[in-house]
Amino acid sequence: MAKAYTINEFNYQMAEIEIIDKRVEEYLFDVGYGKWPRAHSKVNRITIMTSDIAKSMNSANKSVRDLPVTPLLDLLTNLVKERNYSNKKLATETFIKLGQK
Repeated sequence: MAKAYTINEFNYQMAEIEIIDKRVEEYLFDVGYGKWPRAHSKVNRITIMTSDIAKSMNSANKSVRDLPVTPLLDLLTNLVKERNYSNKKLATETFIKLGQK
């Protein structure tokens, strides 16, 4: 539910949870939908959720950590450039409406 981009997707997941245990739905409502699901967020949280890129970077640079600083920085710079390029390319080629945020 937290990763749902649309209200409809979020409501579907919430209905599934409600079938399992109504108390969970009540608890999550009390927490406040504006604090955790993407679909109900009032701000663009893309820059806040960064744990995946940190994991990717750590796993990608394991084999080159012993390089001197300059080649290591060049490699990391290129890695970030390639990742940003591929993500931007994928995003521009996608025609699914994710929402206004």
